[in-house]
Amino acid sequence: MLRKHSQAHSPLSRTNTKLAQSWRFALLAALVIGTVWLGTRIGNAYVAHTANTADVAGVITGVVYQDYNANGRRDTAATITNSDGSQLSVAFDRGVAGVIVTAYAANGSEAGSTATGADGSYSLNASGSGPYRVEFTNLPAGYFPGPVGDNSRSNVRFVDGATASGQDFGIVLPMAYCQDNPTLITACYVGGNQLAGSNPVIVSFPHSAGSSRMDGGMPVDDFDQPPHGNLVNSDKVGTVWGLAYARSSRTLYASSFMKKHAGFGPNGPGAIYQINPANGATSLFVNAGALAGVDPHTDFDRDNGNVSWNAVGKLSFGGIALNGAETVLYAMNLFDRKLYAFPVGGGSPTASAAIASAPGCTNGDVRPFAVNWSNGQLYVGVTCTAESTQSAANLQGYIYRADPATLALDASP
Repeated sequence: MLRKHSQAHSPLSRTNTKLAQSWRFALLAALVIGTVWLGTRIGNAYVAHTANTADVAGVITGVVYQDYNANGRRDTAATITNSDGSQLSVAFDRGVAGVIVTAYAANGSEAGSTATGADGSYSLNASGSGPYRVEFTNLPAGYFPGPVGDNSRSNVRFVDGATASGQDFGIVLPMAYCQDNPTLITACYVGGNQLAGSNPVIVSFPHSAGSSRMDGGMPVDDFDQPPHGNLVNSDKVGTVWGLAYARSSRTLYASSFMKKHAGFGPNGPGAIYQINPANGATSLFVNAGALAGVDPHTDFDRDNGNVSWNAVGKLSFGGIALNGAETVLYAMNLFDRKLYAFPVGGGSPTASAAIASAPGCTNGDVRPFAVNWSNGQLYVGVTCTAESTQSAANLQGYIYRADPATLALDASP
């Protein structure tokens, strides 16, 4: 016969139930008293963390550095093997000053902030108890957080302990990126009529090429190992000086240059050429024509005497440079002494006023030449040649900042 269990509890069972509830409450109270609620709001939910009340104010240290090769590791003594077997140093990842490092408590309140020093290092004394959320802000103009790696994480990270060392952060400046063993490209010169021959005038070689030996005499073939690559021959571009490389389109630009005893390319002194480094394919990018002067070359032996001699540095082009977005190619016209801006995608160029003055430079001795783009700024190099006075005291060099839009130079160097 089955008996139906009564729903009523005996006094003993009620007592046991109350004791169990009391123990549960006591245990819960102990847990609450011994811990601190650390809630992080994500959307409409909270992610809970607990931290022992023994946690104390933390010291967070690290270095913010420029990661040149974007490998997520701070390289301070890295080397590669040179062609002769010796070790060749690569870029030193320098520290970056002025980056703000801020720690936040779990409730979102600021627990401390500091700025990196001249060497990129910082030491942040965070108030309250960890864990902390650490953020890196105020990066220099043009810089971005670098790849995550051995010595670098994101610009927002979480630090669990009361103290944390090695909280390094790598940042990158895209235009300054360089792999450890880049390919280098340079111009070289061949005498005579460039259109009549096919000698290499733009060549390439790896950074690790050549030899580090300082003695030993002939032969010197080890200085050209591995053999340099021949990108462009003389009949395609003639004599060139300025080189600029657009990474986004993988296009090399080369500007014509006046050199005595060596002729121009097929498009004369006003030509700037564009080249595909992968196969050497070359075409005309722009031709300034007579704005860059008239070709003074004659027989290439005596080469029109002093006429060609005096034309060096005074016609055709000097330096060239691309802006950070690689949408504008800046070029210095040595003939009219004006800075030109050529849109890479096509369109009419713009030009500055003639650069005809510099401090203490008189009698037309001002000669602009160099052009460079760095950290969002356009720069121009100007020389006072002292050719009219023949006095070394008047030989001066200046660097001016130029407005990328108007091409106007600052009032003073």
